[in-house]
Amino acid sequence: FKPTPFEERTDVKAMLEYDLKLEREAVENYKRRAQQAEEYGDIGLKVRLEEIAAEETEHAEELDRILRGWK
Repeated sequence: FKPTPFEERTDVKAMLEYDLKLEREAVENYKRRAQQAEEYGDIGLKVRLEEIAAEETEHAEELDRILRGWK
């Protein structure tokens, strides 16, 4: 496991854009892990990972709304 390198930002909009990118990556990672859990036969883990992916999707959607309204 290799953590994503941290990219420091000083501009608020750039911070939110970077956060949105990370949220979207997290959603894809949780979906992949959910698929792996299903293949392994761990349905409980699959369901929980799908729930987390849904929560991360909500976060990404909120950030997207904020950025679309940015002036």
